[in-house]
Amino acid sequence: MNPLFDFLARVVLMLRSFFTFDPPDVNDPDALRAWLLDVCRLVLPIAGITRTKVDDQVVKLAKLLIANDETWSALYDLIREFLPAREGVALTGQEPGVRRLADVSGIDPQTIILILTMILKFLEMFFNKEPGPAPSPAL
Repeated sequence: MNPLFDFLARVVLMLRSFFTFDPPDVNDPDALRAWLLDVCRLVLPIAGITRTKVDDQVVKLAKLLIANDETWSALYDLIREFLPAREGVALTGQEPGVRRLADVSGIDPQTIILILTMILKFLEMFFNKEPGPAPSPAL
């Protein structure tokens, strides 16, 4: 597992043990958006105490994408396309939804894939006891 996802998975599992933090209905974009913003608010200070700055940046970018109406629409479409996560799905950055979000946000496709993968992992962890496979960047 990617060290960033390993760290974030531990944070999520810790949060699950201390809070009743039920996932929203993913078919309700407003509820999902509010929930993901709450997750970002909880995780950002924790990411800030690690030695790496990549996790801080990924969470900050995720929060910006979720908070902005235009980028949220494109991100929500991607979440719905790839949730539940499917084993063996490798994202290349050439997918229409990834390209659309990259164009709207100005963020490179590989970073979009990293953020999407993180969000899908969070959702999988809250929907299931154990996280399922998430799409991964094609190498």
